[in-house]
Parts: sequence; C-alpha cells; structure tokens
Amino acid sequence: MGRNGAVIHVSSSPSTNSSPESREPDVPVSGAYDLARRSLLLGLAAAGVVLTAPQAFADTTPSRDAFLAVSKLLTGFTSLDPGLAARLYDALNTNDPKFTAGVTALATLISQQNIDPLSLQATLDGTHSDLAALPRQIVTAWYMGVVGTGDAARCIAFETDLTNIVVSDKLTPPSFCFGAYGSWTSQPV
Repeated sequence: MGRNGAVIHVSSSPSTNSSPESREPDVPVSGAYDLARRSLLLGLAAAGVVLTAPQAFADTTPSRDAFLAVSKLLTGFTSLDPGLAARLYDALNTNDPKFTAGVTALATLISQQNIDPLSLQATLDGTHSDLAALPRQIVTAWYMGVVGTGDAARCIAFETDLTNIVVSDKLTPPSFCFGAYGSWTSQPV
C-alpha cells in the first residue's frame, strides 16, 4: 500500500511493451506478502508440531506416570504441575540411574498391596528396603525443590516447590536477599 492507502501493483515480469495483451496481470504487493507470510507461518507451525510430537509422546512413559501417581500419593496433592514433575523426574533419574525401575516398582507395590500412605514408609523399611529411600527422595524433591545431597545437590524449583505453595496464601517466597547474612537479627529502626 502506498502512503495514501492505495494498493501498489508490481508487474510479475519486466516488460517494455505496455500493450494490455502482452502484459501479465498486476499482483498487489499486499496480497503477495500476505500469501508468503501465511505460507511461512503454516510451515513453521507444521515444523513445530513435527518436532514436538516425539517429546509429547516421550513424556507419557509408564515410569513418568508411575512417578506422578506416587508423587500425588506422597504429597497429598491431587494436582501437581506437569512441567515441574518432568523436571523433577529427569533430575531424580539423572541422580540415580535405578530411579526409573524403583519408582515403577514402588507404584506397582502400592497398587498391588493397597498400602496406606501413612504406613508406606514403615512397610518399605521393614520388608522392601531396596525401595525405602524413594519416598524420601520424591517428597524432598517436591517440597524443597532440591534433588541430591551435598555437592551433588541441585535446585530444581524454588518459588514453585510445594513448601512455598502450601503457605502461598499468607507468605511470598523471597526472590532476593534483604541484606547481608544475619541482617535479620538486628532490631528494626
């Protein structure tokens, strides 16, 4: 479009002959750009679907489903953030190569024996010591947002960990330090 709102026409082939029979029809510039833009956007959208489809299917493996089911049972939350669940699962799995098999076995054990969540840890400590550490790892990951211990500890979540979600109606987790370490011990002015 020109400055006054008129459509600018561009000939699709340069021609010195200006007779109407020899000229190709004029194509409005705005239409050509719209068509090219739409084609580009459709192509990008299609590429995005193709590239993300395998990831969408990969996120629904039985071990991830087992992790989410066990997490809901252990935390007491019926709805957990799927993005955070994926990050915690990946971190726990990276931290312990046997985690996938363990969480699947734990989910199977809970469902087969219909174990009450309050007696789960005692049951695992008594008869299934190979799975006893898993509930603690999972609950720590969800509530503290930390996976691993010591030098291997990694913070996966802070503001969205369950410790902060539980108290979010009254408290907001600080995202910065209000002063030097120990500054909270001095009396306010």
